[in-house]
Amino acid sequence: MRRKLFCVSAAMVFGIHCGGVSIIAAAGIALAAFFYCSALYMRPELDSMKMRSALTCCVIAFIIGAFRMQAEMGAYDAAERICGGKAHEITGIVKQAERKPGKNPAVILEVTAVDGERTGSGMIRGCIVTLGEKNRAKNSADAVWKLTGRIVSIRTYLTIPDGARNPGCFDYREYLRSRGISCTAYAGKYRLTGDSRSGRCLRALIGFRERFLDIIAPPDAGDSRAVLRGVLFGDTQEMTDDMKDDFRRNGTAHILAVSGLHIGLMYSLFVYFRKKTGLKYVTPAFVMVLLAYGTVTVWSVSVTRAIAMILIMEAGNALDRRYDILTSLGLVSMLVLMHNPYALYGASFMMSYLAVLSMGMIWPKLDRMLPAGFPGMIKASLCVQAGLLPYTAYTFNMVPLGSLLINIPTVLLVSVIVPAGVSAAPFVMLSGFLPLSGYAAGAVGYVCRILTEIMVMINRTVSQLGILSPDVPSPPVLIVILAYASIALFCSESFLISRLRKDVRMTALHLGLAILVTAAVTISCVNDFDKADFIMVGVGQGDCMHFTFRGTWKDDGIRSLLPCDDADVLIDGGGREGYDIGEKTLKPYLLKNGRSDIDLALATHLHMDHYLGLKQLSDSFRVKQLITTGAMGDRYSLPGGGRIEIIWPPERDPDTDDENRNSLIYKVYIRGVTVLITGDLGEEGEKEMTEHYRGTDTLDCDVLKVSHHGSRSSSSEEFLEAVSPEIALIGVGKNNNYGHPSDEAVERLEKAGARVFRTDRDGAIGIRVMKKGIVLLQEDP
Repeated sequence: MRRKLFCVSAAMVFGIHCGGVSIIAAAGIALAAFFYCSALYMRPELDSMKMRSALTCCVIAFIIGAFRMQAEMGAYDAAERICGGKAHEITGIVKQAERKPGKNPAVILEVTAVDGERTGSGMIRGCIVTLGEKNRAKNSADAVWKLTGRIVSIRTYLTIPDGARNPGCFDYREYLRSRGISCTAYAGKYRLTGDSRSGRCLRALIGFRERFLDIIAPPDAGDSRAVLRGVLFGDTQEMTDDMKDDFRRNGTAHILAVSGLHIGLMYSLFVYFRKKTGLKYVTPAFVMVLLAYGTVTVWSVSVTRAIAMILIMEAGNALDRRYDILTSLGLVSMLVLMHNPYALYGASFMMSYLAVLSMGMIWPKLDRMLPAGFPGMIKASLCVQAGLLPYTAYTFNMVPLGSLLINIPTVLLVSVIVPAGVSAAPFVMLSGFLPLSGYAAGAVGYVCRILTEIMVMINRTVSQLGILSPDVPSPPVLIVILAYASIALFCSESFLISRLRKDVRMTALHLGLAILVTAAVTISCVNDFDKADFIMVGVGQGDCMHFTFRGTWKDDGIRSLLPCDDADVLIDGGGREGYDIGEKTLKPYLLKNGRSDIDLALATHLHMDHYLGLKQLSDSFRVKQLITTGAMGDRYSLPGGGRIEIIWPPERDPDTDDENRNSLIYKVYIRGVTVLITGDLGEEGEKEMTEHYRGTDTLDCDVLKVSHHGSRSSSSEEFLEAVSPEIALIGVGKNNNYGHPSDEAVERLEKAGARVFRTDRDGAIGIRVMKKGIVLLQEDP
């Protein structure tokens, strides 16, 4: 087994993932893998001692990874128990300052004490603190970096970060954990209580970074300054979402995260300089430069990986040892993940490591397949894009078809911008003593800004075309894992040798391990919401119900809109002023859950928080039919014997401008369960509808979508007695200004025997209909 360290690191990665799901399952997989591998190598004629040792190390690494993840999960659970309730006095070291356009600046604290007690294992790791309006000048975006390295004390309420509001969507809590952050807080004021050991050095480096940017890209430089900050230092906080989206859709966003490309360019300059000058003692100086550069780029995962691998390469050269990219990658990944196992779930870690992994595994195969003299840049881009394609499709729901084409001019421009920026650094250092140095740095900066504007223009133009980066629904996890397992087997020299030698046991070992890993990861990533029959989607202060009708359609005489085997239906879509909820919430939710279109979208009424999301969704996503009007008695046949009926109002009241009074009331029949969608119908409308259907079971339902977000004027006792729901769902925004849902309405619902669920506290609520009854599925918000 070659590259034993890489195999051990892969086992640790697998162990961390399994440990995050279930420690019992992880232990079972470890035992199964150990006995399986041992059984294959019991042949006495085979000298397999080294192999057994390597496999044993893999199993041990797997177990260590699983228990390390469990320990980290326990620490975060303990930290969350501190959050909420009373205010706490927290003390910590400012590790990083954050600033975003239009938002208050924030700092990331490495917490050292809570209420005077020093933190340790099982306590708060880090905290991101948003600074308030007091002391505006001191807390301004331009000055907040000066807090770096300071020890501050803040009295504040600690908050648990929000999880994914909807299944498969962005999980802010997991993202912060991948950065080692346990909680969030708000501070109107703070006290400086000291300075850390490295505080002055940190501030000097960060200060140099800000002075460097002010000279080569003054504050009035606009977009070019924001992009240059991203290209040179991996800091994209000043970039707008649209700008970042242009690079993301073109597959060129990697240039905005300091990684192997940037460090590689610096290393190439260093190697060229060392070769030309013959100076042997320049290496320590370069190492110091790398460490300083890592500090000003706040040691992101990609920076840490790139710098660590360069240092390993230089150590190998000094010791006259051959450098192997995959072995180096394995060592660095183990160090990073032992420090923070949650880094595994960060996009920065996954993309950075998949890119290097692709280079190490696919490049040798591609090198033999392509003709001699084939451009190395294109070859490298092919390797990286092939390795990132499954992950990009699954995570970002797009396939950057033009990535190979766009990366060529983008990387060429960056190959000039980065060396130019490096060359300007000495001039900036001397600008305080020699004014001419400042002018020289400004001239270099002018060239960098021109090149940056060209790069932005190219990416913006291609992104706006849209045809080179189509949206795709997330493929099943099984397909993604099979894709990577196939790449690993196809590019594995050991697997190739075993096939050529017709060694059945070795071939079986490779295939067996690939099947074991594929099955384990697929099972661990199963999303219960995939089996849900309907979901109340979290859209903030608004309503949205997503129904999935499965089965064979049969014409039962009811008006048929959807003669197909299955159908997805939305009733209402939320919405609020100044926010595209269709593009930013509904579309990601649908793509993440494997939907490429919506068959039917219905609106209860035309208020913004019900209709706007559907309209916005239809502008950026395929909605086959969008219906905003209807009349009592309209019925729509759906697959699997499902149907939707409009049961109220008898006619639209032309004498009122109150859309709530004219809300269409839908009754949905799906797999033997009935759902009543009541829009924003008020108490008066409920009373009229109850009186109209008195003596019938029309209003009786299993699930009630509570009217008007649980307001005080809805869900009267008389209406609830007629409806008698088992489950009540309330679509409501967190900390909304309307006081929804009211305590009175919730009390009436519970008194009627309904189990009440609300999207502000429970996130998306899914319901699966089974023979044993209704099964509730909840997202942890």
